[in-house]
This record gives sequence, structure tokens and C-alpha cells, in this order.
Amino acid sequence: MSSDLKAPKEETMDEKKILLALDGSDQSREAARFISGTLPPDRMNIVLLMIFTKMPEAYWDVIKDNDGALEEGMLPVVGRVYEREKAAEAFMEQMREFFVKAGVRPDAIKINIQDKKLGVARDILAEAEKDEYRAVVVGRSGRSKMKDFVMGSTAHKIVQLIGDVPVWVVDGAPAPGKILVAVDNSSAALRIVDCVGELFAGTDFAITLFHAARELGGGHLETEDGLDPSGEKAWLKFVERKIGAVFVEAVERLAKAGVNRSSITIKIQPKVASRASAIIEAARSGRYGAIFAGRRGLSQENTLLMGRVTYKLIQLAREKALCIVP
Repeated sequence: MSSDLKAPKEETMDEKKILLALDGSDQSREAARFISGTLPPDRMNIVLLMIFTKMPEAYWDVIKDNDGALEEGMLPVVGRVYEREKAAEAFMEQMREFFVKAGVRPDAIKINIQDKKLGVARDILAEAEKDEYRAVVVGRSGRSKMKDFVMGSTAHKIVQLIGDVPVWVVDGAPAPGKILVAVDNSSAALRIVDCVGELFAGTDFAITLFHAARELGGGHLETEDGLDPSGEKAWLKFVERKIGAVFVEAVERLAKAGVNRSSITIKIQPKVASRASAIIEAARSGRYGAIFAGRRGLSQENTLLMGRVTYKLIQLAREKALCIVP
């Protein structure tokens, strides 16, 4: 679906405060590169966070007891910690430059290197709860040269535990510019659309609203009011009565948020064996860098539980930025 009509843009738009968790790895560098080239720089307020194991308190106690002097055996350890801290600071400054070059105001970029307290994932979650962040961004599987941070398990924990903030999980080096939005007829679908509209208002990024309908046994299509033996008739009825209305509302919401109507398209994939696989295949074949999906499936009640489709997307979304919306 496309149109030449364009929604009026707001004269002033709120800044989007983003928390980007970094670890010094190539993967976290790619996450920073992707976000700096994806979100509108004039409305971005970015916090670059690193949870880092600094000098153990016991070492400071020994130094204090010795009137500031170091015992001989402590010198190599202190030297290595000092080198890692300097490397962390240098890395964070490099990431700051990514965003400055992308057009983000220097005063809208904050570097926050924290000492690890509860654990990397829980420290990131604690920081996310301190302020009204619009999104939390992590790399999928960091392998930090500083050896204090493995982002793979951290990313998984954050996706599982965070409740009401969208989470971006960036894998590989996805290309900015094209966004695939997975839509179904659940109550979460329009929340996903609203999130996309909030983040990308005023941009000309290509946004595709995508729906995959799962095929049931015998070639039938899944509908809310039973199965039609003909398959095709059931599918058309399903689209007209359910998904069609969702798509119309989604386009209107995106346009109202400030997304150009001409950049919005709709794609429907019927008779798929796996919704998650169909979404990934559409993202790959269409060369989409970002995928938006909801945390919950059609049958989930608890907001802290992920739907099966979302769980599979996390496993399959290689070389993509997956944004999971609560």
C-alpha cells in the first residue's frame, strides 16, 4: 500500500532517550554504528553505558592501610586494571564520535562507565529503570577484548527481564534504512506500530508492514472463526475482516506520527509453515536491516513472557537488528 499523500510534520519533536550498552567488542561497535545511522540524530539523546569491573575494593583497602603504597605483588594486577580502564575510556570516546559524526549534538551524548555491582545484565536493567528511556540497545554476542563482558548471555537476560521498554538486539552489521514491522491481529500490533512511528517520525526510511499467516494441516489457513476447506476463501475473509482493518489503522497511525505515507508498504505472506521463518526470510530477501516484533504472541497473558514467534526470531535474526516491543 502506498500513497502520495504526506502527513504534516510536527514543528518540534521530543528527544528520544536511548540507552546503548557497550562492552568494547566489535559487535557492540556495530550496534553503535547501526543506531547512529538509524535513529534521527536531531532528536536523539544517547547514554553510552559500560558495566566494568574496576579495581576491587580489597586492593584499595590495602593501599590505604599502607599509606598509599602498593605491595610488590599487586603492581601487575593494578597495572592490568589501569590499562583496561584506559582502553574502556578510549573505546567509549570512539563511540561518542560515531554519534557526533552522525549529527547528534555533543551535549546530547553521555558516557557512563559503571562498576559492576549485581551483574552486567541486572546493572543495565537498573540503569534502564532510572530514567524514561525510549529504548535499550545491546549487541547480540559481544566478545570483548577486555574480557569483562560477554554480551550474548547478557542480551538474552535483558530481553527476558525488561518489562516496559523496547529492546534492540543487534547482530552482525545490519544496514540502516529499511524496516520490517511484523504485524498480526493481536492487541500488541498497534503498540509496535506506535513505537515505529515515535522513533522514525520525519524520516523517509522504507517501512513495510508484514503479516505471515500460518498454514494448518491439510492446506487450510488459520482463522478465528474456524477452517474453510477451500483455503483461499478463508484466507481472503481473514484478511478482509481482521488484518485489513489492522493495516488501515497502522498506516493512519504512522502517518499521524509524521511518517511519510509514500514510504509505507504492506506485504502479506499466506500459508507459511512458520511465522518466524517467514519474517526472517522476508527481511533477508528484502534486505531489511531492522525487524520490529512484539514481545507476546496471540495467547500470552503475562507481559514478562515471550511468545513463541518472538523467541524464534531472537534465535534466527542474524545480521539484523531486532527490536522487541512490549
